[in-house]
Parts: sequence; C-alpha cells; structure tokens
Amino acid sequence: MARAVIVGDSQTDNRGWPDVLCQFYGWTRVNGPNPVWSARGAIGGSYWQNLPGTVASLAAACPLRVAAYCPDVAVIWLGTNDYYYATPSHPTATTPATWRAAVHGTLTALAALRHPPRLVTVGLAAYAKPLDLGVPAWAVSEEDVRNQMDVITADETLAVGGTFVVLRDGMTPDMLYPDGVHINAAGETFLLDRLKTAIGPV
Repeated sequence: MARAVIVGDSQTDNRGWPDVLCQFYGWTRVNGPNPVWSARGAIGGSYWQNLPGTVASLAAACPLRVAAYCPDVAVIWLGTNDYYYATPSHPTATTPATWRAAVHGTLTALAALRHPPRLVTVGLAAYAKPLDLGVPAWAVSEEDVRNQMDVITADETLAVGGTFVVLRDGMTPDMLYPDGVHINAAGETFLLDRLKTAIGPV
C-alpha cells in the first residue's frame, strides 16, 4: 500500500478531503491531520513569506520533513497564505520571483530525494475575500495575482515530472465558507473530483 503525505496550510489540516482521497486510492496517509505542524509544517509552516529565515532555507526544509515519512506520494496545496501576503506594504511580500524561488527550491529538492515521491501540487482556490492591502504593482488585479502564482507553480511542477491540479476554474462562491477563503464540504467535493481527474488511475 502506497504511503502518502498530504500537506499545505489550513486548507489541509483537520479537513476531511485528504483521508477521502487516500481511501479512494488505497493509500496510507502517514502525516496529519494532527498535530497541525504535520499537515502544515512540511512546507516550513503555514506559508513561506512571514516565517523567520529566507525563502531558500524554508524551501530546503520541506524535502527533509517530507522525506522523514518516506512517502510514495506527496500532495502539496500551495499558496493560500502566500497569496494574501502578495501586498505592497507587507515587509516580506510575495512576488513572482520569491514565489518561483520557493516553489522551485521545494519541488526540485523533493524530486532529487533518493526515493522521490510522486508529486502532486494544488493551485489556488477562487477566493472571495479581497486582498486587504490592495493589488501589488506587479499585477493588474487580484485574479492576475492568482493566475501568475498558479502559472509559476504549474511550470515548476511539470518541470520535475509532477502533476498540477487547477482549482480556480469552475469554483463557485457556494464552495467557500463565509470567510471567503476556506473550502466547505462542497468545495472539498470539487477538489476531490479535480484531484482524481488529474491523478488518474494508479
């Protein structure tokens, strides 16, 4: 039975979809949902940009933490919190350059493990909550921020032979909780359908 690590941020910990995905494929989930760090911490915390240390050092921590579980599959949901820190006044604001460095550093190191897992990354959701501090200068809209981040994640994922799951296209507001960020039960069903389509039979 394949061993799976499913990590990300608050979209991943204490949620039902990771276990449903593992049951569908017959995987054994070897991390999470508790303690929280086991579901969030494999990417250096809930997000890169607001944590102590450099993007490079945080990205380097991810493969070490994932490798400790010796997984056959790693599903990583990237970017929810990084997206909300893509604001011009944040001291460590996400930019296309820092985002690419973080994703590239993480995924290439995972792919270089002695026993590399199959990599599946999940893109950003169609969030309804607006950016608190406005659109950064490098984008023309909030949707453009999300699009640029997803394009980078997709590029870096495909470059290491992984599978990228597009999530924004087709999402509707009723798939989110009232906070406009976190997916609800309908959103989890939508995500699972997207994951199954992207991953295919195993």
